[in-house]
Amino acid sequence: SFRNPTYYYNFKSILILDNKNSYKTILKSTSVFGSVQLVTIVTAIIKSKIVATLIGSYGYGVYSVLIHTSDLIKQISLVGIDVSGVRKIAEENSTKNENELQYNIAVISKLVLISSFIGFILATTLSLFLSAIIFSSSSYWYLFFFLAVAIFLNCLTAGNNAILQGNSKFSQLAKSNLISNIVGLILIVPLFYFFKIEAIIYVIILTALVNYFVSKYFLRFLFISDVKISFKSAIKSGDSIIKFGSLLMLLSFLPVLANYIIQIFIGRIDGLSEVGLFNVGIVILNTYVGFIFSAMSMEYYPRLVAQISDFKRLSSSVNQQIEISLLIITPILILFSIFSKFFIKIFFSSEFIPLVPMLDWAIFAMLFKAVSFPIGYLFIAKADSKVFVKTSLFFNFIFVIFCITGYYLKGFIGLGFSFLIYYFIHLIGVYLISSKRYNLRLDKNTIQIFFFNLLFCVAIFVMNFYSEIQLLLVLKFFVLSGSLVYSLVTLNKLVPIFSYFKKERK
Repeated sequence: SFRNPTYYYNFKSILILDNKNSYKTILKSTSVFGSVQLVTIVTAIIKSKIVATLIGSYGYGVYSVLIHTSDLIKQISLVGIDVSGVRKIAEENSTKNENELQYNIAVISKLVLISSFIGFILATTLSLFLSAIIFSSSSYWYLFFFLAVAIFLNCLTAGNNAILQGNSKFSQLAKSNLISNIVGLILIVPLFYFFKIEAIIYVIILTALVNYFVSKYFLRFLFISDVKISFKSAIKSGDSIIKFGSLLMLLSFLPVLANYIIQIFIGRIDGLSEVGLFNVGIVILNTYVGFIFSAMSMEYYPRLVAQISDFKRLSSSVNQQIEISLLIITPILILFSIFSKFFIKIFFSSEFIPLVPMLDWAIFAMLFKAVSFPIGYLFIAKADSKVFVKTSLFFNFIFVIFCITGYYLKGFIGLGFSFLIYYFIHLIGVYLISSKRYNLRLDKNTIQIFFFNLLFCVAIFVMNFYSEIQLLLVLKFFVLSGSLVYSLVTLNKLVPIFSYFKKERK
């Protein structure tokens, strides 16, 4: 039939149209969550500025360690139910089996409630131990009793968000995140202003409370039948969710644990002030620079699960996701790299300027993450437990070793260099595994986009070493402009974004 020219060109046009629609879906979902993330970033900037100004790097260190302790216990108690729950709901959504969908939502809700109580008990039971590890004194045990309340609420919020994400209710999820951040900011500012460092634990609880009630509110817009199910039945029915979730927990738990170990190491050597600096660096990389990763993962993961039986579409989705993420994130990386010192002064304070050398290296590392991140999601979507358990253990282990060694030898510069080496190795590793196990191949267009963006980043990276030469600032602006033009023109080839502006004018 392909010998028929008419059929061939019709088939080809269908493929092109399908690709255009895929790019459009990716760009639309990324822009929706990206715009929400921008508001989140603005609120995070204000919050960071308040914390940095009112309680300094030491207070920021205490705040960060408590937040990471909360995340660590939450990940342990949830055993990945929030992630495996998204997969289960997305699968039922693709089959259009409404009864089975409602039943699984009820099962996941019950399992999350059990996990919330486990998290509460863990935090209170380990309070003396955690106080001794973090503060070198058991006298701060009471902080972890308060923290247990936040952990309980955070687990419930994770369950609510999993149900929204699994049902592809991205608009409600985006609004929930947006409102949570704005309301949370309005409420915590007076606490930090009047109570300074004493307000930290109350801010954590209040933030968790706001996040829970807002997510619960948006869950009301999703039709959920009142399926009655006992805790025993939920555990029995959710056996596969728990088993798969316990493996997925490694993906979320190990990075939190890795960062926690690095913080403890830095704190033991140089104190909590340096821990505060380190966490500001992580905030910049994950929030201000890498916001695109969290924005794209919301729609990307359920889409991969829905395409799991169609390898050609799956492989195409990975390539498309890499292309879009590279084109969006590279100008942001270059912009932040040029103005990193200025941004730190504005977002935080001059006290955090020692982070600049670390960021010069670490921001460049985000380019490699823009490629490895979409590939890594294949392991989860495929439910390939054997692969993602081994890779998670290995990569998080070397991440900790690299970071501890880098910081011990060269402080924050060594830490930034460790980030760069790690993400380069991570990219090579996940690609080799994916190509061998799933026959994944990067398209010629994807490699070309990566190569050009790599050149832009290398140019800025090299210039940063000669920052004392004023003329280089002009050249940096040329590189930034070139990167921005290249991204816009290439995006327009993939998705006709310029035509939308023409329509708006008409």
